[in-house]
Amino acid sequence: ELLEIAYKRQPISEAEAPNHNPDIIDFVVSGTPIEGSRGFTARQGKIYIIEPILAPGHIETYTYTKRDGTTEYRKEEPFFNWYTENGAAKKDDRALLDQPSTLYPYSSVEWTAPKSPGQVTLHVVVRDRRGGMGWRALSVNVL
Repeated sequence: ELLEIAYKRQPISEAEAPNHNPDIIDFVVSGTPIEGSRGFTARQGKIYIIEPILAPGHIETYTYTKRDGTTEYRKEEPFFNWYTENGAAKKDDRALLDQPSTLYPYSSVEWTAPKSPGQVTLHVVVRDRRGGMGWRALSVNVL
């Protein structure tokens, strides 16, 4: 008989307005929106600037209660974690990100396509610093 034990954490808040998960609705690749496409075509070894686009209203203003009991309004500060598949067997031919994390409104990242053709997937995770999280994958056909 197999016994499994697990824990599920459920954040509880007494805030009047609940926090919503941020949603990445699109990407801009080197200045061009991909307009809902699941990916784009890249050239081997070329650098692309990729910016995630959040849904309107997904950077929320919220009430924060300070230690002395006074309240103030704050605005979420989303940050992004970026991940890429290598896209090549040789280390010198692999895809690269110029940084693993970015902070809104400077949320773009430079991605260098691998020097080998094929399909590569990029992943980005957005967190709003209040427990909200969203993510999206971007498929890249490297030619």
